[in-house]
Order: sequence, then C-alpha cells, then structure tokens
Amino acid sequence: MKKLLLTLITWGAVLTVGATDYTYPYLVLTTTSGAETALDVSDLAIVFSGDNLVATNAAGTQTFALTTLATMHFSETVGTAVAVKSIEGNEADSCVDIYNTAGLRIGQYENLAAARQQLRRGIYVAKAANGQTLKISIQ
Repeated sequence: MKKLLLTLITWGAVLTVGATDYTYPYLVLTTTSGAETALDVSDLAIVFSGDNLVATNAAGTQTFALTTLATMHFSETVGTAVAVKSIEGNEADSCVDIYNTAGLRIGQYENLAAARQQLRRGIYVAKAANGQTLKISIQ
C-alpha cells in the first residue's frame, strides 16, 4: 500500500511540473464568410440569447448570429486576417478569381455569390479585379 501511495504521489508531482499555464488574451470568432473578430478576454462575459452569441467586455458588447459562426478559439496575438472583412463596394458584384490553399487558380466566377454556390466544401481565396482578397470557407 505504501508503494502504491508513493507511486501515485510521484506521478502527481511529475504531471504537475509538466503542466503548462497558457494565457491567451484574445478570443477569436471566425464567421462562415471567413471574417475574424478578436475580443479581449479581460472581463469577457459570453451569453447565448436566442440564436445569438452576445459577448461583453471592457470594449463594449457585440452580438453574433450563431448560424454565421464557423469557429471560436483563443489566441496569443491578433492576426492580420482580422482586418480582412469583405470585398468592398461594387467589387463584390464583379468577376472574382478563386484560388485554393495551394495557390492554384480554381476558376473565375461572375461574382462572389456565384462562386460560393458552385464551390465544393473547403477554404479558398477570392481575388477581386481591384486586387482585394478575401478568405472564404464553404461548408
């Protein structure tokens, strides 16, 4: 019995020493369109109200429709993808080139909506005529 107890204490000490304390200052929400929003986790409160996720922190309150959320993860930094939200203005209605994650051109589509309807499930990069790009996720 003493041997078993000593073994358990030893393993408990080894596992405690091997544990890593991770501190992530941001919660990143990614929508099905690929747009990312980073929220500071300081005083962050998340409430589900109906079909919405309501996040409140020191910066204010933001509401997200659950049907548009693709992923949610913690991050140490805010990535550059946060600034990319959509292809703006008339470019959303003009021809877009679609590329896969390997950089190969999949095709050219009449507009972004047509591309979303015809593409298979996966992650793509859409490039508008003016050079704006957008990461899109088809689910």
